[in-house]
Amino acid sequence: MFAFGGIEIIGITASEAKDPAKVLPKAINAVPVRILLFYVLTLLVLMSIYPWNSIGQNGSPFVEIFSHMGISSAANVLNVVVIHPPPSPPSTATSSALAA
Repeated sequence: MFAFGGIEIIGITASEAKDPAKVLPKAINAVPVRILLFYVLTLLVLMSIYPWNSIGQNGSPFVEIFSHMGISSAANVLNVVVIHPPPSPPSTATSSALAA
């Protein structure tokens, strides 16, 4: 759910862009590329390091892979990183509305 949080900011900032007809298509087209890069390719790399059929379904594959590899501190860092950003898109939308 939170993987797509913040995409609406592209539309909100359209009024602030110098050339929205040029900038907005670039920003919109970059979203799927970034999802592929940051999520799908990362999963492929991690699953090539650790067997995919050994990963349970109890939590995040990232956290489980690092836990199984004995890097529990990385799992804790990932949990903090995942828990921290969800308030960001609503606060960005609110601050953009207040600044207008």
